[in-house]
Amino acid sequence: MPTSGVAIEMQLETMRKQFESDLLRVLERVQALEGRLDMQHSSVVIGQKMSSND
Repeated sequence: MPTSGVAIEMQLETMRKQFESDLLRVLERVQALEGRLDMQHSSVVIGQKMSSND
């Protein structure tokens, strides 16, 4: 039994929305990880500056 074009379009739209949602979630995680790396780098730089002042 062939699937109608409308049903295929609906499936594609559902998949597209899920993909966009997943992609947004990945982007948020990447940004959070970048923020952590920035904080770690800042604390390393601060630590180096403090030890060089001694």
